[in-house]
Order: sequence, then structure tokens, then C-alpha cells
Amino acid sequence: MTKVLLVDDNPTNSDLLKMFLELEGFEVIIARDLDAAHNELGPSVSLILLDYHLTRNTNGLMLLHDIRNGATKQSPQTPIIVASGDDRVDQKSLDEGADIFMHKPFSPADLVQKIRSLV
Repeated sequence: MTKVLLVDDNPTNSDLLKMFLELEGFEVIIARDLDAAHNELGPSVSLILLDYHLTRNTNGLMLLHDIRNGATKQSPQTPIIVASGDDRVDQKSLDEGADIFMHKPFSPADLVQKIRSLV
């Protein structure tokens, strides 16, 4: 089973996405901040869905940077999708190493298609 780490500080968004992805056959773990995300990283995580804007003046690119530079226990080659409603951060996310940037709101079906194309 494909294990997705969903990093999003918004409980409503993350709980809905988790429910939808589980209905599609994915195992989903939610991390609401960077510390929780770091604790969940490891070889069993197949893909990371990362919200750009997080709490306490943090953003998902901090985690993306750490993963891509080998500073975590996650493989640097792990597929990572960054999502945001802020269209000013799409190129920055891709430049930092995101495989895909998705503009919010996106359709859950489109997300599933993107995940399946990466894993």
C-alpha cells in the first residue's frame, strides 16, 4: 500500500484529503507542523503532500529543502507534491525540488492522478 505523508496545518483540509485518499486505497499519515513531519519521515513513506504555508512562520519548502539535501531519514528521491493557493510560490517550489506544484483548490481526482503518476 502506498503511504502518503500529508503535511498541512489546516485540520479541515487535511482530514478531508485523508478521507478521500484512503477511499482511493492510500495509507495517509497527517502531520500538522514541521516537527511532526520530521518524526514521520522514513523509508515507509512513498510520497509527501506538502502544504506551502504552515504555522509559526514556517513553510513546506523548509522540509522539502531538508529532504532533497539528505538532512532527514527520508530518501532525497521521494516524490513530493507542494500545494498552495498562493500562485506566487509555484516556481519557487519547483526550483527547490518539488516534483509537482498544485494550485489550491484542486480536485481530489486530479490529486489522485498526480500521486499515481509519481509512485
